[in-house]
Amino acid sequence: MNRLVLAIFNIFSLFSKYENSQSNSANFIFVIIPIFSILLLLMIFAGIAFIIFHYTQAAVKSKSSRVGRRQGRV
Repeated sequence: MNRLVLAIFNIFSLFSKYENSQSNSANFIFVIIPIFSILLLLMIFAGIAFIIFHYTQAAVKSKSSRVGRRQGRV
């Protein structure tokens, strides 16, 4: 996790170097693109995690209900 944060800070420091040499509109692009890409990656990972969690919870519930029926509980 710390490495990820450091990598993000390194990316932003690179973009700040570009900011000093380029015009204002170019800075805007160089700052906005990494922010959106990071947000997109986070959303994708959150979606994958949610799907995995949902299916594992469904599997746990179905197993526990089977065990309950076998033991005579509803």
